[in-house]
Amino acid sequence: MVLANPELVGKTIDSSFLTNGRVDGFFKGRVTMEAAARDSNTSPAQLALAQQLKDDGLVETKWNWSFLTNPDASDQRPEAAGVGVAILGSLYMMLIVLFLAVPIGVAASIYLEEFAPKNRLTDIIEVNISNLAAVPSIVFGILGLAAFINFMHLPQSAPIVGGLVLTLMTLPTIIISTRAALKAVPPSIRDAALGIGASKMQTIFHHVLPLALPGILTGTIIGLAQALGETAPLLLIGMVAFVKNFPGAPWPAEESTASAVWAIPPRRCRSRSTTGPSAPTPPFSSGPAARSSCFWSSCSA
Repeated sequence: MVLANPELVGKTIDSSFLTNGRVDGFFKGRVTMEAAARDSNTSPAQLALAQQLKDDGLVETKWNWSFLTNPDASDQRPEAAGVGVAILGSLYMMLIVLFLAVPIGVAASIYLEEFAPKNRLTDIIEVNISNLAAVPSIVFGILGLAAFINFMHLPQSAPIVGGLVLTLMTLPTIIISTRAALKAVPPSIRDAALGIGASKMQTIFHHVLPLALPGILTGTIIGLAQALGETAPLLLIGMVAFVKNFPGAPWPAEESTASAVWAIPPRRCRSRSTTGPSAPTPPFSSGPAARSSCFWSSCSA
């Protein structure tokens, strides 16, 4: 900081920094002095100094809002990691599923329910759709690995690959729920529309489809929620890769990852530091730590 901004010499500024997670665990009772003596990442002296700063009112735990926006961090600064890339990657994949699965699923449902002739071919298609709805999600991951990555040579961890895999997995759910919603529309609606001179297409899109819209939306929400919570197919296509930077858009071949579960809420720390030629070094080093290890502190830098 001082090398980049020499005009800061002699000034007192506020800055934020993250410290070792063992200190955070010490404040929460998970780390003891005896355990710190056997730990290579901290020492009893550091914990004693942290306790002294807390007693003086210079250390305070606080929610780390950057946890929601930061990308993945290196193993040297795990406390700086966030879920920003995971949230953005999940959003990209859900957009792909929304713009692919919903139109294709609704169109297929309308054709099968209203236009398709009742013969052996349509019976086979309906049976296959019902069977696909019961297939484990990991099978769709294997299909995506073979078709999109090995055959089409799309990159791993790209949102477009995850979106295509989740689209294949979501289509049977949307098709089945949409067909059920169309069947629930009373036949008298169709007969009345046809009786006053409406065509088959006008009857479906002007009368049947609006009445079936609540059921279609319900099936779409269920399908998207199922896709958002899936992990097995994403593991097979490499969505667990370490991603340092945010992806630009869902369609380029840029790496991304999906949302993960974080058990411990992170916190953020701030410090008031004085820069100068003889300023002492910070009392804590930023070594390997848990993702929840942050606190308020006052020190000189």
